[in-house]
Amino acid sequence: MNRRHIVRAAKQRGWMLHPAALEGIERLLSDDADDLEALFEFVSTHMSGNTTVTEAIWQQVADALVKDTRDEVMLPAKNPFPDLEVISAFRTPRLVYRPTRKQFQVEESRWSLFGEAEDKTNMLERRYYLAQQRILRHELFRPTDLLHNHAQAKLTPIESLLGKASTSAVLLLGVLVQVEEGRYYLEDPTGQVPLSLQQASVVDEFYVTEHCILLVEGTFHEDTLIVHRLGHPLLEERKESLAAIRQQLSHPFYRKASSNTAALGEFVLLSHVELDRPNVLLHLESIFTTFENQSTTTNYPMFVLMGNFSTTGLSGTKQALLDLVALIEKFPLLARSAHFCVVPGPGDVAFSNVLPLQPLKPPPHRIRHLHCTSNPCRIIWGGREMVVFNHNILHLLQQRQLRLPSEIETNERMRLPHCRMVKTILDQGHLCPVAGVPIFWNYDHALQLYPLPDTLVLGGSDGEHFEEVYGNVDVVHPGSLAHSDSYALYRPSLHRKRLDDDDDDSMNEEQRVEFFQMGDIKAMKY
Repeated sequence: MNRRHIVRAAKQRGWMLHPAALEGIERLLSDDADDLEALFEFVSTHMSGNTTVTEAIWQQVADALVKDTRDEVMLPAKNPFPDLEVISAFRTPRLVYRPTRKQFQVEESRWSLFGEAEDKTNMLERRYYLAQQRILRHELFRPTDLLHNHAQAKLTPIESLLGKASTSAVLLLGVLVQVEEGRYYLEDPTGQVPLSLQQASVVDEFYVTEHCILLVEGTFHEDTLIVHRLGHPLLEERKESLAAIRQQLSHPFYRKASSNTAALGEFVLLSHVELDRPNVLLHLESIFTTFENQSTTTNYPMFVLMGNFSTTGLSGTKQALLDLVALIEKFPLLARSAHFCVVPGPGDVAFSNVLPLQPLKPPPHRIRHLHCTSNPCRIIWGGREMVVFNHNILHLLQQRQLRLPSEIETNERMRLPHCRMVKTILDQGHLCPVAGVPIFWNYDHALQLYPLPDTLVLGGSDGEHFEEVYGNVDVVHPGSLAHSDSYALYRPSLHRKRLDDDDDDSMNEEQRVEFFQMGDIKAMKY
């Protein structure tokens, strides 16, 4: 690794390097950027507020590394996440669709947390245009007669309805809003129209809430749209979305998957890790012991730990993280080789009712791969994408849904609340398509699910653990470690089951997602 790269990486941390430290780092490292980042994390534990890595500080680091090598803590190990990125909501690129140019654009900036009124309007427009462009690409809306540009279905802009009297059915796409108490409107960038929902029925099992995007079929009469049927935007799978984006963009965030590296990664998913409960610390210690003792493998997993981390709220979170770091450091192989992703809950941070939630500040530590990140966050490895969202979203959807009759029969599983939630979130392409939930408007794109991820992990205390597959997305809720002693092991390379698969007997013995209660820990296959 050349000196220029080392110096640049040090400057990004606000450090200066003494020549002896620079020479020692250059001699110690290979060309692996992950090794440099890990070494700098280790150096940071010896800095004590200094901004220069002096010769004395480097000597302390070197002595500590020699000691750790004797203890077999710094031995080489196979890295199952060689190109891993844990991306905070506040570093997530913003994908925008410009309908006038029919082009995607990626915006990267540091936007203000406290936006103005037009930022909220822009937020809803961005949601709308991303949904519209994927719908218009669906085969139902593509021209079947290229000569006359005829399609099976056609979207009507709201502005073309106003002031007209027509009895023919129209199909609209818009955002459901409540302009006045008890009166709902459908809004698109061209205008808004009041809705009459007395005759309305939904075409599938999902939650209808204010601020969700809907396809609405009805007739326009006396300046009101009489709604007959309504549904969610048509789903578009990840590979189709990426194909459309890559035709116009070559941004690294949308790079192609590398299956040989993606297959190695495995995840232990834990939610409601309330570390001030003695039983939770004991459970974590048992889990870490199991993985530490896997001496036949060097493929240590990523532990995704979701809050709340304290039962006393923000005041107890700092001590909870200190306890977590102290526990991890008792397991030297995990502290060196495993990854730990810490995702806050609503009780862990300031502005806890505004999404996205800020990352927690990591305490001093000697853990090689500790990622304290935002809620939600994205985990990228091998071109695959996992979104982690720690929120009681099912409760919100049930509490704020607009109740309408269902028009068609669906299988019993699709009527389950968590299945309806999965369909709602993925059809909407948004983690929280619910009005009344405070959002930093300029960072709403961090809650967008377009393109759909490969995996969606949902934390929170909503109900029992579950796994579903919808739109080729693995959706996993590991349950609550604090309340039900439940957690999950996720192996992307293994078999998975689908949301519409009612035949449980057809499952392979080893599945992509396995759930465990603490009493089952000895039976874990790893």
